Amino acid sequence: MSRIVQGSTAHELGAEYGRELAAAFLLAIRKGATGRTLQRQMGQIVVREISIAVDRLRLAAQPASVVAAYEAACRTACRDVLLASRARDRRPVQAAA
Repeated sequence: MSRIVQGSTAHELGAEYGRELAAAFLLAIRKGATGRTLQRQMGQIVVREISIAVDRLRLAAQPASVVAAYEAACRTACRDVLLASRARDRRPVQAAA
């Protein structure tokens, strides 16, 4: 992983990766991963992928503040995408006028 120099860059990259993970999770669920056990396993994979990315930053000797910014942005973006999707799915369908 290339060296991240600034906290804002770490935040942007973390948010981007979080959105990508959430999109992959949603795609898997929409393609048929409907069982609770399978959804839980997919969620665990997302959490594990975030942990792996954070560990790689630590191994690359990134400053703790950069690692923390990346991790927080990644988790927050992922959560926000999933919550937005849930809200859209629960919104009542309006009849066309």
